[in-house]
Amino acid sequence: MIRLLFIGLLLGACRADTNEKGGTVDITIDQNDPADSGPVLDTSEPEPGTPPNGAWSDCSGTIELSENDFLWDSRISECRIEGTTTFVESTLTITVEESSECESFPWWLNLFDDDPSVFSATVVGSRLALFPLTSTPTVRVAQFEENLDIELWKLTSNSGSESVFGLCSVDGVFFEGGYRNTDGNCDFLSCSGRIAAQSVTDTGEHWTTICQGSCPCGAIVTLENRTDTEINGHFYGSNCGRNMEGTFTGIRETD
Repeated sequence: MIRLLFIGLLLGACRADTNEKGGTVDITIDQNDPADSGPVLDTSEPEPGTPPNGAWSDCSGTIELSENDFLWDSRISECRIEGTTTFVESTLTITVEESSECESFPWWLNLFDDDPSVFSATVVGSRLALFPLTSTPTVRVAQFEENLDIELWKLTSNSGSESVFGLCSVDGVFFEGGYRNTDGNCDFLSCSGRIAAQSVTDTGEHWTTICQGSCPCGAIVTLENRTDTEINGHFYGSNCGRNMEGTFTGIRETD
């Protein structure tokens, strides 16, 4: 069930969608965006030169790295990507050799066109960070964890629009997240976007959402009540110059 509901959710991490109400959406967390808390890096000392062998996950899938090859298994589609790897002095080179059922590749593999993807790789505790070594500098960093906890919620706005929200965390600490409309009605925030931050205050639990492109948008989703299986609350924000607000109810999706 989780795999089916994740189809399309966080899709902006792999593909940009254009819609007059939602704009072009990029759901990938930008670690250097000052307005975005993003995943919290492990504060333990890095392990320089350590080969990043093993299975590493983000909200959109899992990459399995070994000494000579890799496998990417998407969580949001049936996409699988295979190829070879080399690791020399903290530089990880990934060469794609074959793929199946992929409409597009993860953003961090799309930066290098048809050339091998080259990263400065750092393992810090349970976190793998891949810094793309592109000819044009980029602030984007691909981050993965050894284990992620995933929450899926189907939210229905007071106008009847439905969207699925997914939040990933590490030991209770927010990592990344995203949302996507599921009924073709983009009036609830936007057609899709990313959850940039999660916080808990005296007024409730808050999810900060954003989308970007020709028509950027942002909103705060506030949970007023939460149980293991149900949530409700209100939201407010803006999208293409129009303000929006309303209430919602939600149910927990499980496998």
